[in-house]
Amino acid sequence: VQGGGYLSDAFAQYANVFPKLYVNMVRAGEAGGVLEAVLDRLGIFLETSQDLKDYIKSALIYPVFLVCVGGLSIIILMTYVIPKFTIIFSDMGGTIPLSTRMLLSTSRWMQQYWWLAVGVVILGWLGLKRYAASEKGRLRIDHLKLKLPIMKAFVQKLEAARFTRTLGTLIKSGVPILHAMELVKDVAGNVVVTGRLAAARNRVKEGERLSVPLADTGVFPSLAIQMITVGEETGRLEEMLLRVAENYEKALKNMVKRLIGLLEPAMILIMGVIVAFIVISMLMAIFSMNDMPF
Repeated sequence: VQGGGYLSDAFAQYANVFPKLYVNMVRAGEAGGVLEAVLDRLGIFLETSQDLKDYIKSALIYPVFLVCVGGLSIIILMTYVIPKFTIIFSDMGGTIPLSTRMLLSTSRWMQQYWWLAVGVVILGWLGLKRYAASEKGRLRIDHLKLKLPIMKAFVQKLEAARFTRTLGTLIKSGVPILHAMELVKDVAGNVVVTGRLAAARNRVKEGERLSVPLADTGVFPSLAIQMITVGEETGRLEEMLLRVAENYEKALKNMVKRLIGLLEPAMILIMGVIVAFIVISMLMAIFSMNDMPF
């Protein structure tokens, strides 16, 4: 820049730091003489996007912590506490209740083959990660996300918020709609959505209104399509896109909040049932000792 080059060209030389989205917004601001306003919009865009990501991550902290603590407690019970009772129950033979025998067998298996369980989990995780990284695997996983009931609603809201926020910011910054849609399709986190947005761009290029091909993608909720249609008819498309983004960002936060609200008691209940099964099985074995012949 000090040597006389454009700021956008300087950004473009560092693609690992500044994505195409940023570069094109800055270039549009330079061409229209509104660079200051464009940078301000870019800042708002980044803050809003990061706020949504941080909210989702923060909401997942407690459930993950709950799973880790609950799982660790069960592992300690199965590998340290229950084996202490093995000696006591060793002389009882067939008088031990079935649930207790199952519990003791599981405990012995965990003590002897814990490394096998850990290995299976690690290999399964690495295999799934590698499969998801492949083109075919990611396509199938992303297809599955758009079919599962709760996941489908989540992905729809997330992609609607991301698409409208990005497209509205680009158009408001002076980027032509076709160029903006070319950039937006790469912002989508789902490859199926990316492909459908590319097809929608081609139809817009042929002269169709934006709302028509977006409705045919089957990705965006009907309310979002209706609001975009109103924006096209009133000549305020970029404002309506940003309003759609705000609505679905709020809807996404509410959805995450409700899901976490249901997930937390469900996880506590599951952990409680497992611990209760362990305790009851051990108590049944202790009570059955009264029936042993002496």
